[in-house]
Amino acid sequence: MKKLLAFIIGLIAAYIHWVGLIVGGILVGITAESNKKALTYGFALGFVVWILFVIYLALLGVVDKYVSMGPLFYLSMVLPVVTSTLSASVRSMF
Repeated sequence: MKKLLAFIIGLIAAYIHWVGLIVGGILVGITAESNKKALTYGFALGFVVWILFVIYLALLGVVDKYVSMGPLFYLSMVLPVVTSTLSASVRSMF
């Protein structure tokens, strides 16, 4: 239950501001049982945030423009995943 609550809080925080990816990563990392699971949960959080962003763009009808941005598209795909995964590695400090 704590993991799900941490995941939801991370999603809400990421919706409000990009720093929410760091907060969410830390939260899911702290609630994980091991370092491996912490990194997995952080990766999942970042991936879900990115997928929700793409769904939002699809609702606006601009996914084709988003994909055609080239390097910026790839950067915006990688950054949420890397940020939340690295933030979840805080588990190794405890």
